[in-house]
Amino acid sequence: MGGLKTLDEWLNWQENLHTQEIDLGLERIQKVYQKLFPDGVPFQVITVAGTNGKGSTIAFIDSIYQQSDFKVGAFTSPHLIKYNERFSVNGEMASDESICQAFDTIEALRGETSLTYFEFSTLAALVIFADEKVDVVVLEVGLGGRLDSVNIVDPNVSIITNIAIDHTDYLGDTREAIGFEKAGIMRRDTPCICGDQTPPISLQNHADNIGALFTFVNQPYLGKISLQGEHQQYNAALAIEAVNHLQPTFPIDKNQLSIGLQKANILARFQVKTVNNKTIVLDVAHNEAAIKVLAETLKAEKVPTLAIFSALKDK
Repeated sequence: MGGLKTLDEWLNWQENLHTQEIDLGLERIQKVYQKLFPDGVPFQVITVAGTNGKGSTIAFIDSIYQQSDFKVGAFTSPHLIKYNERFSVNGEMASDESICQAFDTIEALRGETSLTYFEFSTLAALVIFADEKVDVVVLEVGLGGRLDSVNIVDPNVSIITNIAIDHTDYLGDTREAIGFEKAGIMRRDTPCICGDQTPPISLQNHADNIGALFTFVNQPYLGKISLQGEHQQYNAALAIEAVNHLQPTFPIDKNQLSIGLQKANILARFQVKTVNNKTIVLDVAHNEAAIKVLAETLKAEKVPTLAIFSALKDK
């Protein structure tokens, strides 16, 4: 859009461009994606879906590749403090300038196609990572999987962390229905790793129907990791399995793997801070499954806890 100069101006304009804030479907974004990348994206892709644990799993993968000579990009959402957090290259978030340049590129090719705020973000991530000549990109699904905008890209490996009840207005109100939506990121003859300990049958059924290479990770990683909570050991195991699948192209040695898992960092996942001599734990748990895990992690600390909770009204 001519005349847009700052990132804030771009984002304000995008929020009003499309008639609906959330409008699941790939037809619109696919048109623009094909103009941007007629031969596909120039990097390997790991796509991560799941109700909980996506951000932590991505943080582990991102940190592992940062210990190597390979360049890694990560697209995550939503941001916690600053929009730029959504795009990182080797752990550094994108600048306003690089994001605005990506928006300019998209707008020049968009034509009459209306895009949502999240669709603009997804395409901007791909443009930024291509410009930065990254080797591996980790894409976080925003909502569901089958109709989410990151699903325009065919992954080399996909991960489904777990299936729980959330976003029922869009994904259905059973684990089977939600599992089917998340299974949409699978591809024929392509590895898909699942970390759910009691997976809905819809996952396996979809894998069988399309010929995906569907496997489960049921054992936690028992080495030292940076993120707190037993559940993070399972997220670490998922990250290791994904990295192992890309070993033939992007080899990672055991030392790089170990250091990466010990250096991974992500905001507001049992993040401990001290304020006025009081210990504060920040966590973005916002559905029943995540809050149960948070409660178990707090219980292991064996100290009295005062909880302050806030969530959107649809929770």
